Amino acid sequence: MFLFSFCSAQKINLNTWDKEELSQFLLNNASNSDSVKIKNITDKFLNTSYKANTMIGSVTQKEELVIDLANLDCFTFIDYAEAMKRSSSFSEFKTELISLR
Repeated sequence: MFLFSFCSAQKINLNTWDKEELSQFLLNNASNSDSVKIKNITDKFLNTSYKANTMIGSVTQKEELVIDLANLDCFTFIDYAEAMKRSSSFSEFKTELISLR
């Protein structure tokens, strides 16, 4: 098993949401079936800009937690959707995102 070790630096861009709004959305979505959760989550990302290489970290650079809901690539889109599906608050979303990565 390979574990990422994130440094304390975090880059967070929630786009049009703030932490409370995102937490409320996740809480409201939590009781839905997984398929409904995913539909509700992915609908929120319609028309979101594509941006390559949004994650920070490599063999020579320490991992940083990046959450950029305003710019997605294929990998981060899947990460965010799955982490949100598993969460009912912003703090759970961050924890799930770290766990997935």
